[in-house]
Amino acid sequence: MLNKPKRIKLFIEASAIIEPTMSGIGHNIVSTLNSLVLDNNITRYYEIILLVPRGTLSELDRWKFPDTIRAKQIKLEKHLFQIIFKYGFLPPMDIFYGKGIYLFPNYKNWPLLFSKSITYIYDVAFAIYPDTIQPKNLKMLEHKVPKWIKRTDLVITISQNSKKEIIKYLKVPKNKISVVYCGVDDKEYFKSKTPAIEQIKSKYKIKNKYILFVGNIEPRKNIQRLLEAYCLLSSDIRNEYSLVLIGGGGWLNEDILANIKSLKIEGYNIIHPEEYVLDSELPGLYSGASLLTFPSIYEGFGIPPLEAMACGVPVAISNVSSLPEVVGDAGIYFNPFDVKSISRVMEKALLDKILRKKLINEGLERYKIFSWDKSANSLGQSINKIAGVIQDA
Repeated sequence: MLNKPKRIKLFIEASAIIEPTMSGIGHNIVSTLNSLVLDNNITRYYEIILLVPRGTLSELDRWKFPDTIRAKQIKLEKHLFQIIFKYGFLPPMDIFYGKGIYLFPNYKNWPLLFSKSITYIYDVAFAIYPDTIQPKNLKMLEHKVPKWIKRTDLVITISQNSKKEIIKYLKVPKNKISVVYCGVDDKEYFKSKTPAIEQIKSKYKIKNKYILFVGNIEPRKNIQRLLEAYCLLSSDIRNEYSLVLIGGGGWLNEDILANIKSLKIEGYNIIHPEEYVLDSELPGLYSGASLLTFPSIYEGFGIPPLEAMACGVPVAISNVSSLPEVVGDAGIYFNPFDVKSISRVMEKALLDKILRKKLINEGLERYKIFSWDKSANSLGQSINKIAGVIQDA
């Protein structure tokens, strides 16, 4: 047993949370951090230190992390650091920042001399669906990910499905991989009141009832088939329900965006806001929807269905990858490669009142399985495993 131990430094590479618009990885870091600092088993044993590029410390202010989280600047500016890292000239970084546990939450990790590390590998889409990845990024991932896995002490992934695929495609021993599920913050995601819903609908010019999609506009999200499936719905349903696509960024999406524009010109009720939709607006958008549809051909986890369920919205989703593991019996499933299947299931989820009630009720229970507190607790156990910490009972 360890009594009043000297705290171990837990360094977290935090460049993903200083970007103006954050990815799901950034949200994962922030949500996990907010729960980690409330876990006495973490704060007792570890001193949390965020590492960010030179000149970006002020970008962390918006998160209002407590004083128990410190931040340090990497000695190089972001662009120069990325060049040195890319070409393999980065020295062991614990020479500069000290011995500890280094947590890398975005695939990449650094060479270390006398410290241990944990690296998040969220999924292996690049190995299973390489045609959905930017060619430049694909080449990097294929070449670098095996090296990053080899030099880390523990791989964290976000579903049992992803763990199985990492073992299968990257030949990683199963005892080197831990699963830490993502979560939903029910202080943010719950059924919004009618005035808030109407306000957000007005902002984005949503006049009808609507089917909602939330995610990056990219091939892996299967939006082209979703558009086809929406067009297959009867004119009565399409007149009553718009299709609202919330998401930007992405890659290899020129054809998707062109198709959205073309269908709108043809008179289909498709809404895709060009402006960035704030995270704070998502609960209202979920709450106002009649259905969330999530037709991805591949997901490492899939947070939007859980967020929608927390807001009391039924979900129609793909029957592939991690999605059945996450959603369980609280969703209605379709084959994401079959446009008719997507369309048929969406129609059933919109029109079958008994089914809708069942999905809403089961969804309101299912999402509670996944919380950021549970995620932080699982991550803490993985950190202890690597650090050799034995907690008091």
